Amino acid sequence: SAPEPNVTRMSSTNTILQSNVTSSSVATPTTTPTAPMNTISSQYYVTSTSAASTPTIPTITINPPPQSSSSPRSRSSRTKSPTKSSKSYTLEERLFHALHTSKINGPSIKEFKECWAFANVVQNYYKKEKIDLVLDVAGGHGALGALLLILLSSSKNSVVIDPAVLTTDGGGVQYAWSEFLNHKGKQDNSSMDDDDDDDDDDNDNHDDSHDDGGKKKLVYRHECLRTGLRDELHQAINVKKISSKKILVVACHACQHLSDETLEIACNYGVHVAVMPCCQKDLSGGSFKEFSKKMKMSVGTLMDVLAAGKVMSWTNGRNKGVKYQVKMKTIDEKITPQNRIILCKAKNRADVNKKEKETIRKAHEKLSKAYHRAHSNTSKQVGHYYDKVNSKVCVKSLGVGLLTGIVASMVLSKRK
Repeated sequence: SAPEPNVTRMSSTNTILQSNVTSSSVATPTTTPTAPMNTISSQYYVTSTSAASTPTIPTITINPPPQSSSSPRSRSSRTKSPTKSSKSYTLEERLFHALHTSKINGPSIKEFKECWAFANVVQNYYKKEKIDLVLDVAGGHGALGALLLILLSSSKNSVVIDPAVLTTDGGGVQYAWSEFLNHKGKQDNSSMDDDDDDDDDDNDNHDDSHDDGGKKKLVYRHECLRTGLRDELHQAINVKKISSKKILVVACHACQHLSDETLEIACNYGVHVAVMPCCQKDLSGGSFKEFSKKMKMSVGTLMDVLAAGKVMSWTNGRNKGVKYQVKMKTIDEKITPQNRIILCKAKNRADVNKKEKETIRKAHEKLSKAYHRAHSNTSKQVGHYYDKVNSKVCVKSLGVGLLTGIVASMVLSKRK
């Protein structure tokens, strides 16, 4: 019978199966960890089988280098593993494996799953928009911005805007996913112009001091979104001359009012925007919180719906000649309970108004016909009723008058 598959646990800890197997030899595996499988990371367990009578593991080389006392987490101290390109591994698994073997602890498993799910929803909704620039607000480690660079074939640059310094240029996900970011197999020619690469070198907030020769670039801007996002959008639209229809602003779990501010700033510039809010607060004084309790729904859900309604308002985007097509989607709530995504696509206002007017015209015609039909039937029924009543009244009056005349004539004749 076939041997039992070998299972190597891939988690965010450093308990990876160690081996010094060379390309010409195969060694038997050591004892695997006996800790229970975590439900969150279970899909990242790698299973391999062998036709031999003795279980073996795939031929790989993982030789952890000695740690430097001065810089234990320096780039040179990490072991870069080859990208798994086997068809048995999904892109999600290969990306996580690259993080693990590079000993990158940020993003965590939960954060990686949130970013992956969010990025896939965004990619499916904006894949026809030829996005050039991605602005990742409150992105921290930059995993979301990097994933969108990988998934959106037309994207070329991604800027992570966050005051927290969680990584340095060339480290973190940049290092772990460099092979994915530099892959050109699915690139198209709709990316930014060549002149757009020579930009913002004067901005000290960018950790971008090198030229990748046309490769996809992930850079960090350590600044609050209130100033950083506005300046990035101004530079992209007014200096680099990137079309606002090719810019996408994203924010995964920007806390409380930061999601609203991200939507507001993005809409002021007429660009696409997608947010997955969290920690929502009722800033109206509690009226919506009380209403959500009566409706038996969470205040977070209600505030997300209200935020989507703000983007759909009649005047939003008018100054930029756009109108927003808004949709709401969710990711698996097992990943996070704050799983609602607000997707806002900037459309030409004149085109949208024309389409909406035609839709409203057709709907109004149907409503008018239904209204006329309902009221015309009512008037006919009322008319028939009164006709019947009037006919009955006339017959009775005729009978009473005739009888009264006969009686009166008889009485008068007797008196004579």
